[in-house]
Amino acid sequence: MSDTREGAVRHITCDRVTKPLPIYSHATVHNGIVYVSGLQGFIPGTFDFPSPAPADQARQALANLKVILEQAGSSLSHVLKITIFMIDMRDFPKINEVVNEVFPELPPARSSIAVAEIPREAKVAIEAIAALRNV
Repeated sequence: MSDTREGAVRHITCDRVTKPLPIYSHATVHNGIVYVSGLQGFIPGTFDFPSPAPADQARQALANLKVILEQAGSSLSHVLKITIFMIDMRDFPKINEVVNEVFPELPPARSSIAVAEIPREAKVAIEAIAALRNV
């Protein structure tokens, strides 16, 4: 349920994507801002990736992001910032192409960071901060 008190935190767990571990929520909402946890490109309801290709995993992670944002009361057009974690910076150009498909105009602020490892042997994880619609 949504708590609309100013300063209240709403926790979002979406049943249309792979369920997170019990130690975190897919997203939290506070004072009109949605904070989305790092998302891997799991096919909804599984811990499987569409393919081992980082671009395919990024595409699925962004599709999962869209679903979570919609449940939270936001959308991809309200994304303020994304952070992309990848295990190999050489994958940046192909991941960048996917991100540009999703955000073709007025892209959000973005950071892209190479990391040593991502859980479940993912090649990419994406987290986001977005504004709520109609706030």
